[in-house]
Amino acid sequence: MLHHFYEGMGINRKIISIAKWMYKLSLLEYKKEYSRKGLELGLDNAGLAEIMSRYAFIDNSELVNDYGLSDDDTKNAIIDSVKQSIKYLRDDSDMISMKYK
Repeated sequence: MLHHFYEGMGINRKIISIAKWMYKLSLLEYKKEYSRKGLELGLDNAGLAEIMSRYAFIDNSELVNDYGLSDDDTKNAIIDSVKQSIKYLRDDSDMISMKYK
């Protein structure tokens, strides 16, 4: 879904995944740097890796059944929402109501 957000933002960026162990290994340098400065990391980033590496499944049957959307509508809804949010943040538009079929 991240590529839908990028598409809505007009960004063409390659999305890559790295192994959880590689991410945790990269944190060691940050921990050393913060320790040298006498600072403590406020967030357990290694624990965050466990959360971020889980597969999140969103059952869209409720959206499809209750609102009559299709899978294609979901992609377009994400892109439209991102575009509208950017317009709103730039003070280019007022918020609009959701469009239902």
